[in-house]
Amino acid sequence: MQSENSRPLLLDTIFDVASLTKPVVTATLLLIMQEEGSLKLGDPVHFHLPEFTGRGKKRITLRHLLTHVSGLPTWKNLYESFKNPEEVHTRLMNIPLEKK
Repeated sequence: MQSENSRPLLLDTIFDVASLTKPVVTATLLLIMQEEGSLKLGDPVHFHLPEFTGRGKKRITLRHLLTHVSGLPTWKNLYESFKNPEEVHTRLMNIPLEKK
């Protein structure tokens, strides 16, 4: 059943694909980097981001992040809480694990 606001899809229909960045771009780039030998999915995150430490984080690997089993929160509203990218980066590096 169509709603009164629905329109047919056309060849030039625009979609919001903002959330596709993570699975498509990030995963693809990490796999390319692994193939080139510049990283391994089994690398601890802190090997590439030394400030990503404390409270059980040293055990988290890039594979854990890609497969969503790192123990980090599933979502944090950072874009409304901080003024600049440096504040967001600091907060991301210090987010406590929800599951260990």
